[in-house]
Amino acid sequence: MKIKPYKNPLIAAIEKQNKLIQHSIASANLIKNIPPVFREIRESAIAVGNVDQIMKSVIPLYKIQDTFEKISKGIKQTKEDMEVFQVTIVELGYPPHYDVDISQMRMINRDFIVDKKQVVEYIDEFMAWNYDATAIYEMLIKWEGKKFLERRIQILRNVVKAHNQGMYHLAVLGIISQYEGLIVDAFSITGFVNGSIQQILLEYLLKHESMNSFGFDKVIFDYYNSNILVSFRHGEELGADISRHAILHGGHTDYGTLPVSLKVILLFDFLVDAIEELTPERILECQMAVEQKRKK
Repeated sequence: MKIKPYKNPLIAAIEKQNKLIQHSIASANLIKNIPPVFREIRESAIAVGNVDQIMKSVIPLYKIQDTFEKISKGIKQTKEDMEVFQVTIVELGYPPHYDVDISQMRMINRDFIVDKKQVVEYIDEFMAWNYDATAIYEMLIKWEGKKFLERRIQILRNVVKAHNQGMYHLAVLGIISQYEGLIVDAFSITGFVNGSIQQILLEYLLKHESMNSFGFDKVIFDYYNSNILVSFRHGEELGADISRHAILHGGHTDYGTLPVSLKVILLFDFLVDAIEELTPERILECQMAVEQKRKK
């Protein structure tokens, strides 16, 4: 199976602009490195008025500044589109995730503004298409290389296998049970962990400036609290279809669907990426905050 490499949509946009720069630089070097004999011919051509032909090869030099301006505008526009997409996709019930093409983000943003009902009707199908069996398998390959996932990897393999075979009850139950342990292990916390300590861990994991996520982490923090940790009461309407408490305590039994399975897998994948960004200093700060909380 050929696996396509993961690429952040912002990075893809920057690389596209970089190609324009390289083209301009290559054109500049071509003119700069013309041998003397040809340089004399060029000067003669200018002398006899053949300026247009020469200028056609020189023009890219003057476009370099314009190219940099386009890069700046492109990055700003991409960042804004991603920020709007965060709000849109959460409104549609999914956690924001990197691996959606920027053009598709813009399409969903536009459709949501024009007709929210229309997007609600197609979003599950779109997400299933965008994150097909191959894409989910790619995530597993990425997880396989994470040392901090070693003791969970067999569970994750079974989760991916179950999801790709349509056994969504098993996939959801398998991965949603790993959230708390994943985050606790990330900060090397031992002992009793209650709700207030979980909040400390989540804040240190997600509520901080990130160079790569453009605020996705902060949106995920709210999404996690509103969907995974949302409280529930037996016999009453559920607050979210991926409520960890409702699922693990048997209050929710209709979670065996592709959209629900996809939501919890995407959220887990984001948490994995967030853990990789943790620094030793931040881990230590979190451990100290937990100790202070336990002393109260």
